[in-house]
Amino acid sequence: MVKPNSLTTKERIIMEYLVEAWDGFLELDKQHSSENTDFMNGIHQLQGILGMRILRREHPDVFPVKIKEER
Repeated sequence: MVKPNSLTTKERIIMEYLVEAWDGFLELDKQHSSENTDFMNGIHQLQGILGMRILRREHPDVFPVKIKEER
């Protein structure tokens, strides 16, 4: 089971930025009929990447970390 506070502080901040990006995008004048869907799909893809970080951290036996880089 995934722990309720599985996001790191930085991951949570990034997730909040994604929400802000979506909210901000919806305030723009629409220029194309599919742009909201396209933008939403991009946000969902980024959220999926953040979600995979949780899975790799919580279940490394199933979702192994492929690379470890020092920053």
